[in-house]
Amino acid sequence: MDELRRATDRERQQYKMRIEELTAQRDEWKQRCQQAEAKLKAFEQEPTLASLHWEGGVYHGNVRNKMPHGEGILRTLDGQNSFYEGQWADGKRHGKGKQYAPCQVSNQQRQMETKICLVYEGDWQDGQRHGKGTEYAPCQVYDQQGQLETKMFLVYEGEWKDGKREGQGKAY
Repeated sequence: MDELRRATDRERQQYKMRIEELTAQRDEWKQRCQQAEAKLKAFEQEPTLASLHWEGGVYHGNVRNKMPHGEGILRTLDGQNSFYEGQWADGKRHGKGKQYAPCQVSNQQRQMETKICLVYEGDWQDGQRHGKGTEYAPCQVYDQQGQLETKMFLVYEGEWKDGKREGQGKAY
C-alpha cells in the first residue's frame, strides 16, 4: 500500500509540475500575442504607399487605416480626368492641395481641345476648400498675332470656409 501511495504522490507531483509548465507557456503565449497585436496596431497607424479606389476614383499615395493619409493624388474615373494632388488626413482632403479639371482650349490649328487645367490651389479642411486659396478659370483671349487662345486666369484669391468664398478676398 505504501508503494501505491508513493507512486500516486509521484504522479501527482509530475501533474502539478506539468500544470505549472503549461501555465507558464500559456502566459508567455498571451504576452507574445499582446506584443504582436500592439505591433500590428502601430503598423496600421503608420502611413504606407498604396493605391486604392476612393471617392469614385483611384488614389495613389500614403494610406493609413485603409484611407488616404499624408501626400497623394486622386484621379477620377468618370471620364473627366479631374484630379486632386496634395495632403490628406483620415480619408479627406486636408492641408495644402491643388485641384485640376478639364477645360476647353484652342490649339495651333484653332480647334478646341480638352486639357487638364489648375482650377484651385490652396488650403483644404475636412474635404472642402477652407483657409487661403486661389481659384482659376479658363478664358479665351487673342494673342499678339491675333490668334485666339485659352489661358487660365485668376478668378478669386482669398479666404474660403466650408467650400465657399468667405472672409477677406478679391474676385477678378
